[in-house]
Amino acid sequence: MLWGILFAVFVLIEIIIPALVSVWFAAAALIMVFISPFITEPIYQMLIFSVMSLTFLLSFRNLCRSYMKPKDKLRQEEVTINRIVESEKDTCLYEVKYKGAIWSARGAEGYMPGDCAFIESFDGNKIILGKKV
Repeated sequence: MLWGILFAVFVLIEIIIPALVSVWFAAAALIMVFISPFITEPIYQMLIFSVMSLTFLLSFRNLCRSYMKPKDKLRQEEVTINRIVESEKDTCLYEVKYKGAIWSARGAEGYMPGDCAFIESFDGNKIILGKKV
């Protein structure tokens, strides 16, 4: 009974504060629901729960975080310069093709129609091109 309540509490905590910590305690508590009828001593139940929780936490947390973590780094992707729209001082506005769509891009002078350029970042709906090498 106690382990079922603890399972529900840990699941609620994980839903409220998703941090991939209390879910492992919930998993251990769920296993303890089935194991506890065979182990009558509460101290041994707590010991088994602690060992399982620690094992789950250390084994799976980093693995799951790597799958759930957003990709911060932009891959080195190329765009094709279609035409030069406007030229100001040392920057130009370009019309580029990226993933089959036409985008506005801003970058250094020197790109000609047909050239390929690398994406440095995005600024709203504009692509910022890297410096020409």
